[in-house]
Amino acid sequence: MAAINQPQRDTQGINLQDRLHEVLPESALRLLFERSPDPILLIDGEVFADCNQAAVEMLGYTGKGELLSTRPSELSPPLQPDGRSSFEKADEMIATAIERGSHRFEWVCARADGSVLPVEVLLTAITIDGRQILYSVWRDISRRKGAELDRSKAEQALLSQTEILTSITNREDAFRAGQSRVLEMIAMGKPLAEALTSLVLLIEAQSDEMLCSVLMLSDDGKHVRHGAAPSLPESYVRAVDGAPIGPKNGSCGTAMYLGKQVIVTDILEDPLWEDYRELATLSGLRACWSTPIISGMGKVLGSFAMYYRRPQTPTGSEARLTEVATHIAGIAIEHQRAEEELRASEERFAKAFNANPHPMSLATLDEGRILEVNESFVTLSGYARPELIGRNSVELIWDMPLTRGELVERVRERDVVRDLEVKIRTKSGASRVLLLSSLMVDIGGQHCLLSVSNDITERRRAEEQVSLLQAITMEVAVAPDVSSALEVVLRLVCQTTGWILGQSWVPREDGTALECGPAWFTTADGLEGFRLGSENARLLPGVGLPGRVWSSKQAAWIRDVTVDSNFPRSVLAKEHGLKSALAIPILSGYEVIAVIEFFLPEPQDEDERWVKVITAVAAQLDLAIERKHAEEKLRRTQAELAHISRVTTMGELAASIAHEVNQPLGAIVGNADICLHWLNESQPDLQQLREALGDIAGDARRASEVITRVRGLAKKNAPEKAPLDLSEVAREVLQIVGHEAQRKQVAIVSNLAAGLPEVEGDRVQLQQVLLNLVMNGIEAMNGVKGRKRELIVDTYRSKVGVVAAVCDCGIGIESGKAEQLFKPFHTTKSGGMGMGLAISRSIIEAHGGRLWVEPNQETGATFKFTLPAGDIGAP
Repeated sequence: MAAINQPQRDTQGINLQDRLHEVLPESALRLLFERSPDPILLIDGEVFADCNQAAVEMLGYTGKGELLSTRPSELSPPLQPDGRSSFEKADEMIATAIERGSHRFEWVCARADGSVLPVEVLLTAITIDGRQILYSVWRDISRRKGAELDRSKAEQALLSQTEILTSITNREDAFRAGQSRVLEMIAMGKPLAEALTSLVLLIEAQSDEMLCSVLMLSDDGKHVRHGAAPSLPESYVRAVDGAPIGPKNGSCGTAMYLGKQVIVTDILEDPLWEDYRELATLSGLRACWSTPIISGMGKVLGSFAMYYRRPQTPTGSEARLTEVATHIAGIAIEHQRAEEELRASEERFAKAFNANPHPMSLATLDEGRILEVNESFVTLSGYARPELIGRNSVELIWDMPLTRGELVERVRERDVVRDLEVKIRTKSGASRVLLLSSLMVDIGGQHCLLSVSNDITERRRAEEQVSLLQAITMEVAVAPDVSSALEVVLRLVCQTTGWILGQSWVPREDGTALECGPAWFTTADGLEGFRLGSENARLLPGVGLPGRVWSSKQAAWIRDVTVDSNFPRSVLAKEHGLKSALAIPILSGYEVIAVIEFFLPEPQDEDERWVKVITAVAAQLDLAIERKHAEEKLRRTQAELAHISRVTTMGELAASIAHEVNQPLGAIVGNADICLHWLNESQPDLQQLREALGDIAGDARRASEVITRVRGLAKKNAPEKAPLDLSEVAREVLQIVGHEAQRKQVAIVSNLAAGLPEVEGDRVQLQQVLLNLVMNGIEAMNGVKGRKRELIVDTYRSKVGVVAAVCDCGIGIESGKAEQLFKPFHTTKSGGMGMGLAISRSIIEAHGGRLWVEPNQETGATFKFTLPAGDIGAP
């Protein structure tokens, strides 16, 4: 940066300053020059001939003498920001100002201490004694430059955040859709390998570096069998298939042997991989986390593994993916095994009655008395053999869609009735689902009905689980908020599983206790008293079933809450016939945001199957909640961007707004002066005073209305929809931009229909849309010459609602580029953000409407939007 050394003033400079003092004597003109707050320097030829005190202070010198007779380039760094020499650029700017009469440009000057300062320079050529002098005004623009830099950084940050949140939302949508497809494949009976491969590909898609596989435990329970591994090397898959399980057999073999998760963060150093280390190295694998797949009965079915090509430690996100994957894989394997068992049972149908592993019974054809049952039937029903023989089977245990007579008639017609779905009532009161096949046989000359049944209870439960997860996935995805999503879960779980009451608990805002949430559901009558007692309860961490789950972040089961010492509502539960209870935490990340609890009317030991089912449901809700949070962040970002856009537009209208306010203020001052003058008279005219004071009040109200409208647009409030007259909203916007249109010589023609049906909307947001369209229309006519500049604003009713249209006669729109105008950060203005139309479209779509643009037949374009109206389509 160049240091400034004061040169000696030459005789020409002294003479010129003397002439300047003669032309600008100690008069109003001289005082204006000397006392102007803006720095002013006079240039004669290539040097400064005079300056005011403001210029001396801005540049940090002690007096004028240090500045006079210096060149502009001597008060600047060697180079300007555009890379050009200060000397060359100064000469060019001076030449341009002399040629045009005036010239405005940006410049970087140097203060006396060596620091630099960005300024805006206005050069104006004037003539003094036949000599052409340049009158230069310098304005400090460092704040404006800083603001422009801050705005650029903010735009980049907002763009980055919007892209990240949109990516998260799209990834969550794709993951839920993928789960639904896999569950549908299982429900439709697709081959197991096909369903498992789809599941593995879905999980792998959640991370660029992750490879997954599903291995199944062999029938003998000693070896692993290939299930699905579409991304692993074929050589690795062949080598692993058939390998034994054991306490030191890699991650998967060990996980199946121990029945618990095995995490190996570095295969090259972990002893579990000693026998398979070379194979893993050749396959490029460095980390493997394996989780056993457990059946509803608690048996190991296989394992689900995640591989990485570098040492890796699992995170919470991968733990949730593993939970979903192992549960769905377990459903798929159990579903196929249940199907295989059903087919096997049909093949064994002809075997001897007593040796048949399926429940079988023999009854008289006409009366339906039980003659014989096999051991499987005894075990299934829970009755002893003597309790069954001689009894009527339908009345005792069967619950079927046909009467006994209808069943016999079908057997007579078809010889055999196969796979009739029925229920059997066991001695304990439980219900089992069976597929019943019956045929007529002749035993000792007596016609009998031979029935063989296959217990499909677990298969039906697996299908119910698939249906439950599908239903929850679909309904939770469209739930408007977390409370509604909880209500969906409670309702579907109770309706599907037999739990008679489900309710939610949420932490208080201060995090000190749990409160009963608004979401609850019951399939039984008379539980309002228990619900009221729950609503009045406040549970500290560790207190009661919800408090325990809140603290531990783990599911908990109580066999009988009426005798549990840590269940404050035990008396209420006993009064309302509630016994067993299960509670599950709902997590967002690692934070418990809710606890859901369910009740049964009888004591029941912990059922791991139901715990797994409802835990999987909670995992689905966890994913949904994360999506809701991402959507909320996106909404906040969009609202912030809309506010920035409004404030930017108001900045562009600052001069017009000041004019609108100054007019009534000037009238107020004038009337007030007149009133003071009249009051000084000996007998003031009171009527004139009243009229003047009335004018003052009216002008004050006008100024207040302008300020109120501006404050409304500048406020950063959450959108609030209310019934609105769109014509009135348009009228308010036109009042704001009226002076700006006059200043830019644009005539505004408004055709605002009266009596339009009201629309439901946020006034500020709709004002923002119209303000943006009107300002764009005015801007589009800046370069119009040779024809009238006219902007037409219409509101009218259409078949689909209420329409607003803004038509300009500007430069128009290039063919095929209309939609680009609505893309974020696309702008045709030199200083625009490129967000106005994108924000406007999102606002209109959020109101249930549509925003588009149409080219005019001759010149310009018309922007239109529609909004639904309350009485459209009404008779």
